[in-house]
Amino acid sequence: MDWNGAAIGSQTSYNFGTGAGGKCDGSTRGCDWAAIRANAVGINPLGTVRYWGGDYHQIDRSRYPAEGESIDRIGVNSQNKTGNVTKTSVTVNIGGKTM
Repeated sequence: MDWNGAAIGSQTSYNFGTGAGGKCDGSTRGCDWAAIRANAVGINPLGTVRYWGGDYHQIDRSRYPAEGESIDRIGVNSQNKTGNVTKTSVTVNIGGKTM
């Protein structure tokens, strides 16, 4: 994987397709993710995410959301949205894909 032509590391896993049982591992739920091991020479990974418009923000923690909590959804292509978690396990159909 690279950024601006410079190698940053190796893609270790990904899924762009479907999964089952709330996980990206079968045939019923939509998935779109990738993991990269930032291990190239001279790389100092900072744990950032890129927001719509090109801004980068530091990730300072991660956990599963709780119902009623305010969260940001970050989408480089689908733009960013802020909202409240109403359910933590929901299946929806978007553009013919079950997620």
